[in-house]
Amino acid sequence: MYNYIKKIFEDKTIDTRRNIKELKGIGSYVCERLQYSLNVKRNLTIDKFLKKFEGKTSKEITETLKLSLQNKRSNQCVDVKYNSLSYKKYHTRDINKNSYDVCIALLNYSKRNLGYNLIFGRLVYTKKQTLDTKVCGCLTKSRCSKSNICEYKDKNCIPINKNTIGFEGSGRPGQKESFINESQRNEILNKSKIVKNAKFYIDPDTTTDNLMKYYNPRFSKDNQNLWRRAGKTLRSPR
Repeated sequence: MYNYIKKIFEDKTIDTRRNIKELKGIGSYVCERLQYSLNVKRNLTIDKFLKKFEGKTSKEITETLKLSLQNKRSNQCVDVKYNSLSYKKYHTRDINKNSYDVCIALLNYSKRNLGYNLIFGRLVYTKKQTLDTKVCGCLTKSRCSKSNICEYKDKNCIPINKNTIGFEGSGRPGQKESFINESQRNEILNKSKIVKNAKFYIDPDTTTDNLMKYYNPRFSKDNQNLWRRAGKTLRSPR
């Protein structure tokens, strides 16, 4: 993504006066969520976006972007868009990978080249998931038992490989979390619960999820790991 951002700025294909939707990976849904989070009423330009992060730390930026860039159908099983005889559905990440990575690339490039007061240290891109974390959670029990990369445990189809890489959480634990003792396990489960406070009811997207009877993330236990179950999960409020 960094090379993409570098090229379009150096080619003058784009400049900071343009709407952020002109960047690859930023559609109308993502742009609207960014406008809400950054308190920009209309026409979210690249310039306005960058100015909102001036003086912010890496942690502050990461938290804002992870909450802002949640997928509309996060943690759900959705139809595979490509032709696959093996897998019909995939387990959607909490965070939209393309939009998050392009925002991180834009910030990294701008800090080095565009003269904004960006003081953050290191911003990292999203994790590169392995195939098993994308598909296992969406298999039926019978299909899971026939898979060579998945197994059925605690009412959930999970990867056989315990070192596999899952997706990040958005203001909450991610797809796969490890624990040493029951205290840590309970802490992970408690952090996964969406608190229905004033922020929750003000956010139009979490309010919509609530009206549609979406619920807190649910997990299955596999030895010292907790695996997120796919389902209609509440988005974290911004």
